[in-house]
Amino acid sequence: MGIIIMGETGSGKSTLGKMLASRTGFELYEIGHEVKKVFLERVKIEFDSSLIGCDKDYLTTNQRLKYTDDIVEKYGNDYYVRRILEKHSNENIIVVGVRSMAEINAVKNKIRFPFFVGLTCAEEEILRRFINRESEFMSLDEAKKVFNERKMREEKWGMEDVLSQANLILQTDYEKPFELSTAIMEKYNEFVRQQMELESKKIVHEDLLR
Repeated sequence: MGIIIMGETGSGKSTLGKMLASRTGFELYEIGHEVKKVFLERVKIEFDSSLIGCDKDYLTTNQRLKYTDDIVEKYGNDYYVRRILEKHSNENIIVVGVRSMAEINAVKNKIRFPFFVGLTCAEEEILRRFINRESEFMSLDEAKKVFNERKMREEKWGMEDVLSQANLILQTDYEKPFELSTAIMEKYNEFVRQQMELESKKIVHEDLLR
């Protein structure tokens, strides 16, 4: 069982994932962290050692995004999700950052009763959050460029289709993370209860047919 958080860059996925993990005790996995981990593993093999441990900036971010495109083209759009799910028993888990239907299907195949949460936010607020988050590492123009590149990738991966699969969609412009996490937990507990009732009825029905 688990909670899957989806949404555009800057919609508040990581913040809400951490809040939910703290309140539920579920293990938290972020696809973005897995992407960075795979990239750094590759850097150690292929790039000059002077790049290792360098500060985050536009150059290394752009390299990582390009490498990510190459990885998903070679191994499939669900590659990073599969890596995460192979590490975990797939019970009591939070996965942040699902971006494609391939990743949705991978989750459904591995996690019992996955509860998908879609986060939406006004475009201006998303851009403001992203620039504020990245301003320590790159210039304003570079941050805007990276934001636009990520947005284009998300559109290519099918973010609109992904959000259509959500069991719950929340607007994050003004609500506080604690309030949002409370709403998710209430809906998630109700969802799991319903799924378990359906599963029990199915088992009884199958027994009767035997």
